[in-house]
Amino acid sequence: MPASSHGRPRRTSRRSFLRSIGMATSGLALTTLLPACGPTAAGPQQSSKDLKFVGSGDAAAQARVQAYLSAFQKSSGLSVNFIPIQDYYTENVLAMTGAGVPPDVLYVSRAEFDVLYPANKLTELTSLLMRDHTKLNAYFPLVLKEWQRNDKQMIMPLGFRTLGMAYNTGLFQQSQVALPPPDWSAQGWAIADFVNAVIKTTYPGTPAKDPDYGFYVDPTYLVWSTFVQNAGGVVVDEQSHTVDVDKPEAIGALAALASVMTKPGVLPPKNLVSADNGLNVFANGNLSLTITDPSTIPLRQRDAHFFWDVGVMPGGPGGRGTTGTGSGYGVVAGSKVADNAWKLVQYLTSEPVQTQEARVGQWIPSLQSVANSATFLPELANPDLYPQHMKLFVDVINGGKVYLQPAVSNWPAVLNALEAGIQDLWTGKAQPDAVAAQMKKLAEPILNGK
Repeated sequence: MPASSHGRPRRTSRRSFLRSIGMATSGLALTTLLPACGPTAAGPQQSSKDLKFVGSGDAAAQARVQAYLSAFQKSSGLSVNFIPIQDYYTENVLAMTGAGVPPDVLYVSRAEFDVLYPANKLTELTSLLMRDHTKLNAYFPLVLKEWQRNDKQMIMPLGFRTLGMAYNTGLFQQSQVALPPPDWSAQGWAIADFVNAVIKTTYPGTPAKDPDYGFYVDPTYLVWSTFVQNAGGVVVDEQSHTVDVDKPEAIGALAALASVMTKPGVLPPKNLVSADNGLNVFANGNLSLTITDPSTIPLRQRDAHFFWDVGVMPGGPGGRGTTGTGSGYGVVAGSKVADNAWKLVQYLTSEPVQTQEARVGQWIPSLQSVANSATFLPELANPDLYPQHMKLFVDVINGGKVYLQPAVSNWPAVLNALEAGIQDLWTGKAQPDAVAAQMKKLAEPILNGK
């Protein structure tokens, strides 16, 4: 359950990590204990071997996980050796599996899944779900789908993230610009309207007044793909195994983004956003519009003391959708305690745990009842709380258009190539058509294993 921070990683070598993974972590103070639940978790049991669990996240996330594990151990009688990894998580998980000391259960994002699944390192869970008569209709179908391959459920989802836009209501109103709508089926708010809003809400500043910046998003994020697909373009065609960002629709979307990202005065200076991805400049009231997922909302609620809200992504000829991805837990293939490992996965994705995580707000819960509750959406019970429309992040999962990351085995390497190819767009060093051609040239051979 990692936090959404993007701090500089602490460098831990594989060798030193492997030397340490047999060590049990020290105890943490626990403030909340949840009862273990699920059809196979009731009643004390003893295991002939400890469950080895690997999880990611910052110190706060690891403390929460430790609390969940302690409650699980108390209720189930099973012993869990928790190995927390804060930095270089994917690399260290691969080091463990490669060295023949894999965990039994692990936290999984797409980064881990895309290297473990093709190598047959994950246990398929469908037979266990059927055996235990798990009510899969309690989960969002899309959130389950992300972790399905060949009609088999490979990971049980904990949560999901979608993208929307956070905006400063006052800056929009003083510039007489229509607010981004909260409804994914709303008319208007096309990509051209987004560009117009960014330009009109940008103010250069005077000696007496600070500048207002029209837009900010970390250019290394994959948000550009949402614009491409809403414009009717395609990033990766999974059937033909082609990278299609060089088509006119995609180039048009990239050009629209470049027109605001390279316009003087639109983006905050790097020194204002490098530490926190623009959270502070938004909280100070000097940023009109930014792209975000739900994980930043609690910090914005704490720090932004003015009227602000969230709206949907701008639409286009391809419709109005958003990018989404999630996280969950899996059982490592070959685990000698697979049945007990499955019990832990059930518990970590259960309603009590998801309810606790909903209060933190890092992920949209995968259980529909928790995601739509006032625990995750406190504005349902408090009409004075901003944002008033955070539910849009949830609504798009159930019936809206969400672009999942391509289900290709080497997607991480393809994504790295795409990101390398697009950098000249944000600096203005190359025109959108040349950038698109470079992205295709770098990524398509990797997509096809060359």
